[in-house]
Amino acid sequence: PEAWKATMGGGYPRDPLPPLPLVQRTYRAHVEALKAADLTKVYRAINAVQDTPWSVNAAVLRVLDEVWERSLDIGGLPPREDRPKPPKPAGETEESLKAWKKQAMLVYEQNGKDVGARFEMARTIQLAKELVGGPIWMPHQLDFRGRMYAMPVGLNPQGPDHIRALLQFHEGKPLGRQGMYWLGVHGANCFGVDKVSLNERYLWARGKSIEAQRVAADPLGNLLWTEADKPWSFLAWCFEWAGAMAQGEAFVSHLPIALDGSCNGLQHFSALLRDPVGGKAVNLPPSDKPQDIYQAVADRVMAVLRERAQGDEPQAWQAQAWVSFGIDRKITKRSVMVLPYGGTRISCIDYVRQAVQEKIANGADNPFGEDLGRATTALGMVVWDAIGDVVVAARDAMDWLQKAARAAASAGQAVSWTPPSGFPAHQEYRKTFIRRIKTRLHGQITRPQVYGETDKLDADKQALGMSPNFVHSLDASALVLTVCRALDRGVVDFAMIHDSYGTHAASTEELAACLREAFVAMYEGHDPLSDLARDLPGVKLPDLPQKGTLDIHQVLESPYFFA
Repeated sequence: PEAWKATMGGGYPRDPLPPLPLVQRTYRAHVEALKAADLTKVYRAINAVQDTPWSVNAAVLRVLDEVWERSLDIGGLPPREDRPKPPKPAGETEESLKAWKKQAMLVYEQNGKDVGARFEMARTIQLAKELVGGPIWMPHQLDFRGRMYAMPVGLNPQGPDHIRALLQFHEGKPLGRQGMYWLGVHGANCFGVDKVSLNERYLWARGKSIEAQRVAADPLGNLLWTEADKPWSFLAWCFEWAGAMAQGEAFVSHLPIALDGSCNGLQHFSALLRDPVGGKAVNLPPSDKPQDIYQAVADRVMAVLRERAQGDEPQAWQAQAWVSFGIDRKITKRSVMVLPYGGTRISCIDYVRQAVQEKIANGADNPFGEDLGRATTALGMVVWDAIGDVVVAARDAMDWLQKAARAAASAGQAVSWTPPSGFPAHQEYRKTFIRRIKTRLHGQITRPQVYGETDKLDADKQALGMSPNFVHSLDASALVLTVCRALDRGVVDFAMIHDSYGTHAASTEELAACLREAFVAMYEGHDPLSDLARDLPGVKLPDLPQKGTLDIHQVLESPYFFA
């Protein structure tokens, strides 16, 4: 790819394309701020990421192609044929007909979604076949928050599991002892064995060696890989692990090894406000085993429900029913995960309802009957309060950011801020209008609607977008600073997906150290909330949230910060 040296002209070669912008779809004020900014670190990082050569994993491609061509129901691929509609009930009644129509509509809607998925599946497999052998490069751009995105459509390392598994580093590196260890940990992570210590993950992988070799020899005759959380990535690991078992530490590995943050948005909020409670829940300080914030919230919910079940309140039976039903991390996960990205009480209730319905669909008893809707609404409110108990500081920071954005919008100001990478982020949501146009199409009068923007800021959108955009700018900044440090230590191949950092197994130890050092440096030398307040002169802002006692340097020794 063309190196990014300015805000125009990098990525895909210019001929025959016109010059491309560094930042997709932004406003004039942001363009001017970008031109004036020192983007040295940003250019260095994005160029390193897009200069990483990739190739198609031919072994995974062969399996994917066969599964697709034979329409095998494994690996989570879209079906090649429409799902059949449910048979119309015999002896129709108004109630049975209504239920049938509802089921048929769900099937119809899903079939409509599958059409596009099938097209993409076929297109991706054909493209992968054409590109076998490599090398392939992935030009990148940024969004208005500084987040990096691979530009190629379909086949890119930021895609879903089966797409990521199709790609590997073109240049390999011998494993060595450290690489063997991290390759084993990666296999356990892909399978879903990621709530135990790193050593236990490695030992789990060693214990699966014979099964992995069998999978590699006959993937469709040995379907262990289909049971994994990330089945296609685990299949790719089985091929790699079989080679490592045969050749030992001299095996040349091409597989990207991913290190994922523990609910990364909450990691940033906990660091911002030095929150010891939230920080512990998302693995900022060191611990003997990984902390699980989703389970911590579930435990808090169960404690509240047990307490309520002992009372004399009319709804005590409902609390007892939920205790018997069991509240696990799957019920709380999505609500916690989206909190730093604009999660609300209403979205929390919706996610809880979906998780409960999934659990019932998988065989759990419904203790509420037709009152399930009201009961899950009440449970969602308990979950929302429990999240606040576990991550108090994050809620305080989100509230301050929303108020700051609303106050700026009232003063007619968009919001701009510069995180430690030097990339100036810019949020500017304007009010929209709808115009109906009368025109003639194929001889008939039609009145399509056209949407446009006014020059006035939308205060509601500014407030709602502020928290997720701010934290996304921080994770983008952490990625830039991590890549720059890793380059200084000789790491040159990168598989980066926002809060998931990957490189060769042999280089994983170096990358793990760099990402911790970069994170600590971000918050040791900067106060992003104070910087934002400084960048809004003349705007009356609420007092900044109080900081806690978390020692940010503990991140340097935390094995499960990214793991």
